[in-house]
Amino acid sequence: MAFGKSRKTAAASQPGKDSAENKGRAFKGMLFLAGVVLFYVLDLIVTGQMDTFLTSLHELETGWIVAAAICYVLYYIAGVSAYAVAVWLDRDSPVGIRDLMSVEASGTFFGNLTPAMVGSVPAQILRLTNAGLDAGEATATQLTRGITQQIASVSYCAVILFVGFVAFQASYGNLIFLALIAWVIGLLKILGQLAICYFPNQVMRFGNAAVKWISKRGWLKDYGRAYHFVNNEVSELSDAFRRATNSRQGILVTLVINYIQLTLLYLIPWFVANAFGCDLNPVASIELCALVQMVGAAVPLPGGTGGVDVAWNIFLGPTFGALTTAGFIMWRAVSYIGPIFFAIPLLNLHSGRREQSLYQRWNTIAHGAGKKRRH
Repeated sequence: MAFGKSRKTAAASQPGKDSAENKGRAFKGMLFLAGVVLFYVLDLIVTGQMDTFLTSLHELETGWIVAAAICYVLYYIAGVSAYAVAVWLDRDSPVGIRDLMSVEASGTFFGNLTPAMVGSVPAQILRLTNAGLDAGEATATQLTRGITQQIASVSYCAVILFVGFVAFQASYGNLIFLALIAWVIGLLKILGQLAICYFPNQVMRFGNAAVKWISKRGWLKDYGRAYHFVNNEVSELSDAFRRATNSRQGILVTLVINYIQLTLLYLIPWFVANAFGCDLNPVASIELCALVQMVGAAVPLPGGTGGVDVAWNIFLGPTFGALTTAGFIMWRAVSYIGPIFFAIPLLNLHSGRREQSLYQRWNTIAHGAGKKRRH
């Protein structure tokens, strides 16, 4: 799964540029995050909720918060496992488990600190190239992981909306259409990515026409970059995705892992609710957190800030009551702010042994176990 020599050389120069851009975005994201935390504190003071918040923290059952943190760790492990499936399918891949732990951590760190998680993709591709893949293979691995993750998210939320729409509308009125609009935006994003992967020629024709039209009106700052993306990146992304999705069985396993991962993420409010003594069952947690995440994903700010705040108050406010702000801050600490710092020590992990791929090591272990059983 490699590009030709000239393509590899051209692509290989891009990760370095993306790395510099990512560091700049991450720094801005850190400043933004500090501003958001300060805003939460000021909001508690101005609205007179600080006493309630401090009292609720004093009475907090920390065991449930520890369980919520463990739930996130399992979510992270599931993410590493999804990458491991793609690497295992490539029988000669030099990427190891510790490399993949770093890849997943890079996606979390740079994704959480950049608008719409745009920093996640280049950071993960760069980390995969550092692990020994060429730029084409790294792009294929990340692209497959990213698209299957988004397909899982959109389809998961589609089931929740389809099954519970009438009940949601009865509880929240027309506000449920906020989540529906957010879901449509997510669907359009994934359809656009799939169009690039499966219909590159049509996308290039449409893209060239759009770039020329926008450029003539002076609305395009960097014509060369837009032209390069349409005429080079689209074709390369399509080729990479098609090569990486040759194994339908592998894609199916990855989708199943993604569904498990999303379930773990959507269960975190249930642990938080129990920590504050609020009544919320696990199924309701999954449904309501999915709605919150849908709205957040449609907001182009780091972590969906603003969108998740509003959605939490709409969908989970009735459950937490006076503790809505406290519950929200604790949920964000476990599922968004905490993971940023959790990812930092994992960013530079490297696998030591590269003489055998994951597939080869698995076969060695499996055959060794078989020999022991026969003896």
